[in-house]
Amino acid sequence: MNRKISEDKDSNFSSSFIFRYLPYWPLFLLLTLIALGGAWFYLKFATPQYEVHARILIKDEKDVSEDAKTLESLDLISPKKTINNEMEVIQSKTLLTNVVKNLDLYAPVSEEQRFKSISAYSSSPVTIVADSNNMREVAKVYFTADKNSVKIGNKTYILDEWVATPYGRLKFKKNIYRTPEETGKKLYFSLIAPKNVVSSLASRLKVTAANKMPGIVDLDFTDESSVRGEDIVNELIKVYNKSIMDEKNALASNTLKFINERLARVEDDMVTNEHKLQSYKANKTVVGTQGKLFLEKVGSNDQQKMREININREQSLKSHLYEFLQQKKEETQLSYVSDLFGSKIVDRAKASEYPVSPKKKFAYLSAVLLALVTGFGIVVGKETLSSKVMFQKEIESLTKLPVIGEITAEKSKNATVIGKNPKTLIAEQFRKLRTTLNYLGIGNKQKRILITSAISGEGKSFVATNLAISLALT
Repeated sequence: MNRKISEDKDSNFSSSFIFRYLPYWPLFLLLTLIALGGAWFYLKFATPQYEVHARILIKDEKDVSEDAKTLESLDLISPKKTINNEMEVIQSKTLLTNVVKNLDLYAPVSEEQRFKSISAYSSSPVTIVADSNNMREVAKVYFTADKNSVKIGNKTYILDEWVATPYGRLKFKKNIYRTPEETGKKLYFSLIAPKNVVSSLASRLKVTAANKMPGIVDLDFTDESSVRGEDIVNELIKVYNKSIMDEKNALASNTLKFINERLARVEDDMVTNEHKLQSYKANKTVVGTQGKLFLEKVGSNDQQKMREININREQSLKSHLYEFLQQKKEETQLSYVSDLFGSKIVDRAKASEYPVSPKKKFAYLSAVLLALVTGFGIVVGKETLSSKVMFQKEIESLTKLPVIGEITAEKSKNATVIGKNPKTLIAEQFRKLRTTLNYLGIGNKQKRILITSAISGEGKSFVATNLAISLALT
């Protein structure tokens, strides 16, 4: 029974909802069409964004410490790396600045179209290199290019040479991605401060550790040019590996310098000990048999033997230390060419086949949802601000008297709607009201009905006339 009551409530709610908002269907249709049109324009003029993904393997702390055993043998502290630290290094502004300068991202080339501009990274015939110390920021510089030169205004500049321009010292180079020339392209380049480009790259770069895969780091980057996005991520990995190698080589260089200094000191000590030993042996030869007897008598022979033993022991220690340092020197020199401290590329940068933004389905669904929400808001707002009684439930909530019928407002000037067109909605409403009155006892005995309202002009005469006709026709 409770289930039946619940179903009745749901049915009543659905009917009430439909009855309340269905009259406003033209408004919802108009808002939906406007929203879909706005979504179409947004998709038409928004710049597509591609997602670039790469994956690298970073050596963990254990690998680094084992590889640094040469430095540990010399009681030097080897820099140890963790995944979290290296993730911060990868997305540091220092490395991103190197990427910007290596790829000349501070001088992007764009193609101006009718309503928007798109990147010409892979379609421009030339790329621009600027002297960062002699560069003036500029938003748009239009140019044309042929096989050997670039023309800006009335001036022509030769390719692959540094030239003085109103915007600083520039060099125009052939684009390695150059495609067959197309006529009608309107190209321009911009000069942007490298720090601003770095901030833009950092906001679109995401570096995360792969779940359940120790040492694996994922790099995700979004860009309007899939080719440029792949170049940026690959260059970032290259710059990161170079920074690791530079750090390792600097440490190896300092270690090698320390070993060479120690070797020089050990060699000097060995030479000094050798001279002492030769001097001692020479003096020993000079002393004759009588001298030996004399030394034995005075008890100095033991001291001479101890001195010789100490010199030999010290010479042996220096010799072993020298051999050890020579071995470590070779190991340190070999570390220059090893790549054990760097990262390994698991997946090279690869751009998505289709743009990840904007998404068509999401844009259109969002537009429809926005239209519906706006429509509901307008209807609710209109009804909230209205002083008229709109629905039967509003009357039922304010009085205990039963509602026996509803009559649609008639906007025509014809006061009689019964008889001429009996199949109209309003005629059916009057017939329904007549039937309800019969159930309430209005008939042969009770023939008087009072129709009244709070103010004039609410349709008392209209209802009385048509209800009387309807009762007379029975």
